[in-house]
Amino acid sequence: MAFSHSVTKARAVRRRERRETLWRRFVQRARCTKCLERSETNPSQRGEQGMTFFKNANFNERRTAAETAKKAELERVRALTAKINEGAAERLMARQAINAARDVRAAERDAARLAAEARAAEELAAQEAALKAEQAERDARAAEQAERDLAAAAERKAARDARYAARKARK
Repeated sequence: MAFSHSVTKARAVRRRERRETLWRRFVQRARCTKCLERSETNPSQRGEQGMTFFKNANFNERRTAAETAKKAELERVRALTAKINEGAAERLMARQAINAARDVRAAERDAARLAAEARAAEELAAQEAALKAEQAERDARAAEQAERDLAAAAERKAARDARYAARKARK
């Protein structure tokens, strides 16, 4: 599969643009004015050989430079944490107040739920007591009816026996 000359040329242009974009980003991230000045021209155009910004510093100079860099970084971090922590106390108090209110609402819900369960248990007990009383009343009425039926049966039997006896006595 052969590519046309225009496709190959377009690829080369895209690669070059991508390389330039990456180089610009690298230079922006460097945050060093010396690096920016050096990046704008080639070392050959300035009449220098590359990487001439390194110096032959002795140990003490390198150590002091490292100490000052550490101090600057520490100050930057302290400033950042102070900025972060300035509202931390208020946020903590607000969070604690929210948590306390949430706990109060949960306790109120639990109390309401327990009260509703107690009311339901009382209503259930009252219904059961009413059903038992009603059943006892029905049982008492049934017992009275059974006694009346027995008395009526005894009276009917006594009347029948009296009739039989009277019939036998007539004979």
